[in-house]
Amino acid sequence: AQSQLLQFLGPRNEQMAKRALFSMLDDTMNDEELSDDEFGGYLSSEEMETIEDLVPCEEIPDQEFNARTNNLVCDESSTLLEPTTTTQLSPPTTTTPTTTSHDTPQGPACTVNMVGKSVLDFFKLLIDDEILSSIADQTNLYADQYICSNTVKPKSRVSAWKQVPHDAAEVKKFVATIIVMGLVPYHAIDDYWCTSWPFQTKCVSSIMTRNRFSLLMKFLHLNNNELYIPKGLPGHDPIFKLRPFITSFVKNCQDSFQLGKELSIDESMVSFKGRLIFKQYAPKKPTKWGMKAFVLADSQTGYVYNWRLYTGKYAVYYAWCMSNYNTSPLTGKDDALDRDGKGLAHTVVLKLLEGTEGTEHHVYTDNWYNSPTLFEDLHRRGL
Repeated sequence: AQSQLLQFLGPRNEQMAKRALFSMLDDTMNDEELSDDEFGGYLSSEEMETIEDLVPCEEIPDQEFNARTNNLVCDESSTLLEPTTTTQLSPPTTTTPTTTSHDTPQGPACTVNMVGKSVLDFFKLLIDDEILSSIADQTNLYADQYICSNTVKPKSRVSAWKQVPHDAAEVKKFVATIIVMGLVPYHAIDDYWCTSWPFQTKCVSSIMTRNRFSLLMKFLHLNNNELYIPKGLPGHDPIFKLRPFITSFVKNCQDSFQLGKELSIDESMVSFKGRLIFKQYAPKKPTKWGMKAFVLADSQTGYVYNWRLYTGKYAVYYAWCMSNYNTSPLTGKDDALDRDGKGLAHTVVLKLLEGTEGTEHHVYTDNWYNSPTLFEDLHRRGL
């Protein structure tokens, strides 16, 4: 019985082996558990060593022990027989809450095979040719609008303007130049085209002339100015000029990554001290002056999955009205966001988590976002 029991249970718990073994021995046990000293009186030293080698010394709850041994039967001679149903002990069953059709997340992981890829490949994954081609088209459009609405002198640089190719090859050179300027800062932009030592920077001057770079800087645009809605009118977007780029970039971030189980939502400050109507001052933050953004990130890797720039309560409320009612608000008051009594924090969390409904993610926030109403809404969305 001892050998069959140990062979059946495998490397199980020592306590479980004691209980199951002596519950099937002679009547002297009287269905009572033995202490370690009493247990040693029934078995030889070799048998005790065998049990200690086969099973780890760890505790197991009574409920789990009963679930694992309730299908073991013995005959009248206390010989261990095979289980009545199956030879594989099944763990206790648990119930899980009902969710929507989404599967439980298996991340964090990249959705594209990037093994052996370079840094440039990762850059193209997030800022693809479609974004760069859009920049080229919008730059050409703004240049045409400027030339048509202004008198261009024959000797000005604008008179030498040429269209940016749609294939975005020149935009890539322009972006590369901007990156180099950030890594190697000079006091003046003209210094990057200086031909004398120590300011000579061949990696810049060899790919683009100074005049061409200046023209691209002058006409660089990401959106059509003719679609701009002035401030004070319904539908005004403070970051209208950046909106297409931000939307495409965030979409690429989401398409390129599979989130893990745990998510985190918090604020992030983008350092900036220039003139900006929605510039924030946070004296207790490491970055005190700048633009505040709300970020949804994967807790394990820190990967930013969704990102929204805070441009004021009214702007957030407008986006919420358009997405829920397909109508624009008629008031620009700061307290308009609380029309439903939920507040800014509630709206921000739901907007950041759009597209993750029914995935049973665990969402972590600080106490600024927490509210019973938010927890109820997240639960209804399967989060």
